[in-house]
Amino acid sequence: MVSAVLFSIDTKRAISGSWDHTIGIWDITSGKLIERLTGHDYWVTSLAISRDGRYLLSAGGKDLTLRLWDLSTGANVQIFKGHTNYVSSAALSPDGRLALSGSWDDTVKLWDVESGKEICTLPCR
Repeated sequence: MVSAVLFSIDTKRAISGSWDHTIGIWDITSGKLIERLTGHDYWVTSLAISRDGRYLLSAGGKDLTLRLWDLSTGANVQIFKGHTNYVSSAALSPDGRLALSGSWDDTVKLWDVESGKEICTLPCR
């Protein structure tokens, strides 16, 4: 089951997150799978793409992580850990330097993308 989708910046690819813990990158013209990214231990709940189209951020639900992917190589270049419950949403800042994550632990976390370190936690109750 597909749980998250978005377009690449150039709209030539579709990116999907699935219950099988993977991220699929699809050619929109041919409908063919170009690449499958693996690394999450639970279904992918949210996807965000950097404004320049180089990086993809994914949230992994119950695996409590966000992962940053280099779309040119398919490499997982950063893992963000710190939530204590299901990670349900992910976002990247327009300049690509910051990430946000929302969780069932009633927090929003702000992350430094380059270092992978948590900057702050915002309580949402």
